[in-house]
Amino acid sequence: MDRLHLMSVFVAVVEAEGFAGGARKLHMSPPAVTRAVAALEERLGVKLLNRTTRYVRMTEAGQKYYEDAKRIIALADEADDAVLGINAEPRGQLTVTASVLFGRLFVMLGVVEYLGPVNFPVL
Repeated sequence: MDRLHLMSVFVAVVEAEGFAGGARKLHMSPPAVTRAVAALEERLGVKLLNRTTRYVRMTEAGQKYYEDAKRIIALADEADDAVLGINAEPRGQLTVTASVLFGRLFVMLGVVEYLGPVNFPVL
């Protein structure tokens, strides 16, 4: 599993205050969530959560990792949104080649509808 996915699973478990709640939030099975958190802890070489049958609590390292992971996930989401927004609106110069008659009958109507009334200086 990639690092960002593991971070997301860990953050969901912490925010849901349990593996079952984190699994529901992510639409994953509880064993898959447990394996993901275990894989993250193994990758980092540190225990992030203290678990019992009644509760899940963060360790000191888990608290620090949670804060950083939450910030990193927000930055990744922001980067995705920025890239997706690039193509949301057309940008740049549009060049239309048409005969004068076609331009006057059809193209200018579309331009006026898109831009609204525009005053061009008379040369």
